[in-house]
Amino acid sequence: MKILYRIYQLCIALPLLLLLTVLTALVTIAGSFIGGSHIWGYYPGKVWSQ
Repeated sequence: MKILYRIYQLCIALPLLLLLTVLTALVTIAGSFIGGSHIWGYYPGKVWSQ
């Protein structure tokens, strides 16, 4: 059963986590360019961490 969990971590969880991290960074960068860097620097990271 432990091997199935490791396969899940490598094949599903890791790519999903990387994708969401990159997406959060891009949203933060784009929002900061648009304006309101205090809001865009805080809320995307807060949502990502929950």
